[in-house]
Amino acid sequence: MQFMKKLSETEEEEETNTTPKPEEVKMPPFGEVIRNNGFLRLSGEFDKDNIDPIVTSIYDYNLMDEEVRPERLTLIINSPGGRVDYCKMLLDAMWMSDIPVDTLASGIAMSCGVITLMAGAHRMATQNSEIMSHQYAGGTRGKEHEIYGRMRSHEIMSRWIEDHYKSCTGLSRKKIRKELLSPTDFFMTAKEAKKYNIIDEVIKTKRNV
Repeated sequence: MQFMKKLSETEEEEETNTTPKPEEVKMPPFGEVIRNNGFLRLSGEFDKDNIDPIVTSIYDYNLMDEEVRPERLTLIINSPGGRVDYCKMLLDAMWMSDIPVDTLASGIAMSCGVITLMAGAHRMATQNSEIMSHQYAGGTRGKEHEIYGRMRSHEIMSRWIEDHYKSCTGLSRKKIRKELLSPTDFFMTAKEAKKYNIIDEVIKTKRNV
């Protein structure tokens, strides 16, 4: 009985002397902060799984009330390339957006990656980024009339890419064909990409470099 009485007294003392606990800091769901600030990430190939969510997000941002939507969007690109049709869909969303969409290469921006990178409102690449440009590639197979049809499609696509490069870089078609869309893959550092006017700014990620 004395033990129970002592235990009861101890519990009462603890209740009396209990100091308020500091409020727990609740962390937002993973990725929510960057999304709320207008950052989008493309990490991987240009395909349905990667591009559809980005396009949807761009439209979502534009439908937000002006009081809460970000002033600019930034698309961070780390991609080896992929399907040109999904690249075109992404470009359409970027260009139709009332909110400027900046682009930032971090990692690699190759093929469709560089096509998208050069299309941003303000185009950036980290100093460690690797950028690659090359001619359009696509397979052709089937019956004779199907092959002729695909050849026409290749001609249209090739012309569209050349026009896109000219519009984004201001370079002549001759220089674009000779250097950026040559028969071999053309790799560039971020500084070299800036010289070709593919990007506007090189972002230093390491101090004193």
